[in-house]
Amino acid sequence: MRLADTNVLLGFVMPSGERQTVALDTLVSGVESADERLVVTEVVLAEAVWVLRSFYGWERGAIASALIELLSTPSLVAWDPAVAGAALGLMASDPRLDIADCLLAARARVDGDEVVTFDERLRRTLEG
Repeated sequence: MRLADTNVLLGFVMPSGERQTVALDTLVSGVESADERLVVTEVVLAEAVWVLRSFYGWERGAIASALIELLSTPSLVAWDPAVAGAALGLMASDPRLDIADCLLAARARVDGDEVVTFDERLRRTLEG
């Protein structure tokens, strides 16, 4: 298993030049020829969302769409695809929640767990 860090994930979303594009192509070729996939953890996903929002000013819906599309490619997979997909979908549909809350709500829904929180927005989302 190969774990992708945030810079690799962001490189796929918005390559910073020819050199990085070549490096990403080489990485993907190596992963695919070894019949592997790059795994994106929830921490990396959260950091990528934060960077795209904070530094590049991307809208939540655009971030969710780009990451959902990227995680459906043959070379990348989320650590837990059900949680990542649910979290990104929630992030796109509910502007009140940050990515950490979306990941927590998605994890609770997928696993059937209870979330303990003092956050009213998150509690309403979990109850709704």
